Formats: sequence, structure tokens, C-alpha cells
Amino acid sequence: MPDIPMREAIKFAIGGGWGDEAPSADTIPVRVIRGTDFARIREGDYTSIPRRHESIRRVERRQLQSGDVVMEISGGSQTSGQSTGRTLFLSDDNLMDLQDIAIPASFCRLVRFNEEHVESKYAYYCLQEMYMSGRVKLYENQSTGISNFQFEHFLDSEILSVPPLGSQRSVVHVLETMDDRILLNLRIGETLEEMAQALFRSWFVAFDPVRARAEGRELSLPVHMADLFPHRFSNSELGLIPESWTVEPLSKIADHLRETEHPGDSPSTSFSHHSIPAYDSGMVPVEQYGSSIKSHKAIVKPGAVLISRLNPEIERVWLPYVSNGERAVCSTEFMVLMPRQPFTSSYLYCLARSKTFRHNVMSLVTGTSKSHQRAPAKSVMSIGVPVPPAEIVAAFDEYAKSILDRAQVHRAEASLLGLLRDVLLPRLVSGSAQSNVNVQ
Repeated sequence: MPDIPMREAIKFAIGGGWGDEAPSADTIPVRVIRGTDFARIREGDYTSIPRRHESIRRVERRQLQSGDVVMEISGGSQTSGQSTGRTLFLSDDNLMDLQDIAIPASFCRLVRFNEEHVESKYAYYCLQEMYMSGRVKLYENQSTGISNFQFEHFLDSEILSVPPLGSQRSVVHVLETMDDRILLNLRIGETLEEMAQALFRSWFVAFDPVRARAEGRELSLPVHMADLFPHRFSNSELGLIPESWTVEPLSKIADHLRETEHPGDSPSTSFSHHSIPAYDSGMVPVEQYGSSIKSHKAIVKPGAVLISRLNPEIERVWLPYVSNGERAVCSTEFMVLMPRQPFTSSYLYCLARSKTFRHNVMSLVTGTSKSHQRAPAKSVMSIGVPVPPAEIVAAFDEYAKSILDRAQVHRAEASLLGLLRDVLLPRLVSGSAQSNVNVQ
């Protein structure tokens, strides 16, 4: 298996762009892919990718094509524990689903491989192995607290093992098959989550059962549940809400838990770390010893719901599954909310993910930097929400909790498959494992 410097495998590479928010005569609309978008794109979710306007001249050289790899070259930090060098492979399906011209963001770089010598997807998996092994840190330096990837150093120093093209394709087949199964589980989980959200929107946003009763229509609910809903509306500060319901601040249905700890004070203890990067990488907390967590973290208790205050235009609402006795922590960028009786974690989670609530949070942001805007916690807790009677909350939880629990089962299976893939990946690209592994 011949080894070559990465520079010999790459046909073309160029930095990204950011463009302008408003259009002008010499710009065209583009989608700009950032490092924070990588995990969602892999899952088929393109909603978070910003729409910008970039000059035609810059787009001509940066427009992403099928087989291209986007590499994040700036933005990681030692504090967050996240390195630069994360990568995303762009397939035909990705580009068709985007339905727009796409370019890498300014903190990223387009990398295009010479496919006469190396399969692009094989090279991408080799870059994934470099990142997971920690070898990527060899090419980082720190500037004002932000890590930067030394791309030229990487081109000359990172060695790529290049087996025959047939062997590369066999490796890709094994890893792609596992990725497909992971994606299937994630999509089933997303579908189940959307079912819970749809029920929440119907009952607590559109008030469909109340409207149906007001219009004399039958409800597709058991009689004992249908009778819980009133048949008329009343005025409120939020507009029309069901009769007998009230409007209360979020603080009336959830407590904001502010307890923190420094995991470094318990260096040999294993913590379930719910970080912003962990959320962005698929909502899977990272198991870390306290010695490797460098700053104070918020304590996550069983039943809590996490809402990110940082850049709330990016949806980061997490329903963590924490067992009694588990040492779980999260970034202090998350608000840790605990539902008050009679409200439940399922209800609070669906409320926090609802479009109306998220728009209210986004309207609260402070800070001039577009990349580091935050919603003040006190203001978030003051957001007014319609409050239904306890019996309706319990009826909702009867449906929603089982749906969300099933979604978690599929996420857990995806996580387990991801761990297996990550064990196989370095062995496959090094040639120490056969690529005829049966993953069906």
C-alpha cells in the first residue's frame, strides 16, 4: 500500500466565503456551509445553513460539487475541547436536497481530491480517522483563544495510505453501509420526534381540539380525553386561548437550575458531558473523565431539559436521558430547566422546540457579534406561554413520552453503530482489517 503526502492527493483547495446579508448587483444567493452544520447535513437536515449573497467571481471558484470535502480550519478551542479539522463529504444527494448553490464558510476550506489516484469518499474517511485519532492537533495553533488549522503543514506532513482503487471502494462500501444504517435510525428518531411535536402544535398552539368542539365537530380522541378540552375561547395577552387556560411566564412551569461544578475537582470520575459540540454532532453526550474537562459546567439532573442561549437561531433543545446517580454536566451555554408539577419533561421539551417559543427566544438576543449572540436567561424565563389544566398535560404526556422514548431508542442504536464504525474505521483505512466485514 503506497503512502503519499496529502498534497499529492489533492487536486484543488480554496478557502470559503461569507458574502453579505443583502443582495447587490454583482452577487448571487448561496447557502454557506459552516462547521456547525456538518452533523445536521449528514442527517439530511439543511434548515440551519445560512442563506447569503456572494460575488459571482468568488462563487465560481468555491461552488461545491459532488465528491468535494469541506474542512473546518478555524474556530475550535482548547476550552471547548473541540479541534479544528472536522470534515463533511458532499454527495449528489446532498447537493440536490440543498436546491441552491453552496459554498464553504470563511472558517472552512473546499478540498477536491484527484480521483485518478484516490476515491474522494475514501480520502474523506481517512480525514475522519485523522480527526478521531487526535492527530489533527499536530496541525493546530492557537490565536486569541481560537484554534487554527495549519493547512500547508497538513498538506506536506499528513501521509495518506493509498491502496488500489478497488480496495478503496471496498472500504468505502463497508463504512457507507454503516453510515446508512446510522442515518436510518436517526431519521426514524426524527420522525417520531416530529410526531410528538405535531401533537403539541395541534393541542397547544393551533388549539385544534377546542376549535373542533367550538364548531360542533367530533374529535378523533377517546371521549374521556375529548371532554378535557373546552368548547370556546377567551381573550388573553397572547390573543385567543382556550377558555379556563391562563398565560404565565415560563418560570411558572419550570425552574432554572443554576448549580455548577468543576469536573476537574473529580479527575478520575466519569462524566456524561452534554456540550454544544456534542449536540451539534448528533445529540450524543461524550463520556469524559473529570481531568479532561477544563472549566465549570452546569449539573444536569434526571428529568431536565436543556435550552441553549447561544445563537438561538440554531435550534439546540436537548432532552437528555440521565439516570439516577449518573454524573452528568453540560455547557453553561445551556439553561438547565426542570419542569414543575404538573408539567413534565416531554411537555417542556416540546414547548421549547415549538416555533413560537423559539421565535420569542430569538427576539431576546444581545451582543453585536453575529456568531456569539445570547438570550439572557432571565428574559427567557419571562416569556409568556399558554398554560393548560393539569389533566390535559397528563393526557399529552401519555402519548408524547412513549413516542419520545422510542425516538431515544433509535438515537441510542445510531450511537452504538457509530461507535462500532469508529472502531473499524482506523483498521480499515490502515489495511489491518478486511473490508468484507458483514454489517447487515
